[in-house]
Amino acid sequence: MKNRTIFFISDRTAITAETLGKSLLTQFEGVERERHVIPFIDTESRAKAVKEKINDSYTVNEGRPIVFSTFTDDKLRSIVAESDCIFYDLFNDYIERMERDLRQESSHEAGKSHGMMISVLMNRASGRLIMRWSMMMVHALIITSKQMLSWLVCHGLVKRQPHFI
Repeated sequence: MKNRTIFFISDRTAITAETLGKSLLTQFEGVERERHVIPFIDTESRAKAVKEKINDSYTVNEGRPIVFSTFTDDKLRSIVAESDCIFYDLFNDYIERMERDLRQESSHEAGKSHGMMISVLMNRASGRLIMRWSMMMVHALIITSKQMLSWLVCHGLVKRQPHFI
């Protein structure tokens, strides 16, 4: 089996892409060589820079890189998908099918899962509070320092340039 560079890419935090991608990769031993989590690819110039980085990784590794993507922006997704890679679109593949099955268009809004609220229910029988956490809310709470730094840089709040831009 060929070693490959793995990319987890999104126009938001990339937490969903990383979580789903890592989960799928557990089924295949010895596939990866190095991992890159690249969040907040929310402009065409960033998408083109990532496309270049993906293409560069193909020339130095044994196999085509694998990209797990959760873009909501069609144009950004198509730029990155043009890379010389194996591209897994973890949102669009399911969104299109769900739109057909539900006979309803999705909102295509970025970051909606991270805005989900924790629901608190009062159990009247015992008087205890029961917290129901959705899995997506848990993901939103697991933002790594690397992803937070990327977000701060992308929004001009920190001057340091991360290595992937």
